[in-house]
Amino acid sequence: MSYTAAGLYTGYTIRHDAVYLYIDKKEIDFFKNTFRVTEKQGIKARIYTPDRDVFADTREKEGIQIVSPSQELLDLAGFGYI
Repeated sequence: MSYTAAGLYTGYTIRHDAVYLYIDKKEIDFFKNTFRVTEKQGIKARIYTPDRDVFADTREKEGIQIVSPSQELLDLAGFGYI
């Protein structure tokens, strides 16, 4: 999603301080409990709950499941100029 998928598709716009994820609402508690840490350092996880089916046309790049190129374009456009 967003910068994570964009970096995998293009090799550009790579951020090393965060990973951006789409997670179904029913899976958020599991994710938070699995990766909960008390330290304030490391990589941040930006979790987004989708308002439409973003999982139907996913791809795999470097062992990571990412959204389709068209969904990725919408995600990046939604962030505006950064």
